[in-house]
Amino acid sequence: MLRDWGQYQGSKKMHKRVFKGIPPQVQGRVWSLLLGLEKVKAENEGKYERMKEQARLFSQDIKQINQDVNQTFRNHIMFWNRDGIK
Repeated sequence: MLRDWGQYQGSKKMHKRVFKGIPPQVQGRVWSLLLGLEKVKAENEGKYERMKEQARLFSQDIKQINQDVNQTFRNHIMFWNRDGIK
C-alpha cells in the first residue's frame, strides 16, 4: 500500500487497515503520509527552527528541561549534544 499510496489514500481499505493496526516498522512512514507532512513542511519551511530558537531563548520550561536532562543523563551518549535531535 505504501508503494501505491495515491491509489489507496482515503480508501475504505486504508481505513480498515489503520483501525486494524499499523505495524511498528512502518508507523512513522504511514503517519507521515496520512498527515501530509511533506506538504506541511514545504509550506512552512524554516518555521520549526525559528520556533525552536525562540523557545531556547525565552522559555523557562526549556531551561529547566535542559538542566534536568543534564543532571539525570550526564553520561548518556544521546544527550551529549544538548540541542541535538535526541
